[in-house]
Amino acid sequence: MGSVGAMQRKFKTPTSPKKGGFSVYEGDKVSELTDARKTFVRRTGGKLRDVRTSGLYKSMTEEEKKRYQNLNPDEFPLGFKLGKKSILGE
Repeated sequence: MGSVGAMQRKFKTPTSPKKGGFSVYEGDKVSELTDARKTFVRRTGGKLRDVRTSGLYKSMTEEEKKRYQNLNPDEFPLGFKLGKKSILGE
């Protein structure tokens, strides 16, 4: 019928991993949004909109938003705070 070696070549895995694939973050919205924004800039060179307009950012909890802000402080204007306004509006 044939040697075993001939069939093994068809099922052999590649020696180098594929490059340029998408990363998958299950349940981690902060990592997913960070990676998506970096990928957009790298591939298109385009300017990013304000992160607060993103649907994924809007669906995050307050803890996730604070963690995102700590990891990516350059995307927020100076003096921007996540929190509720006081009675004085400050």
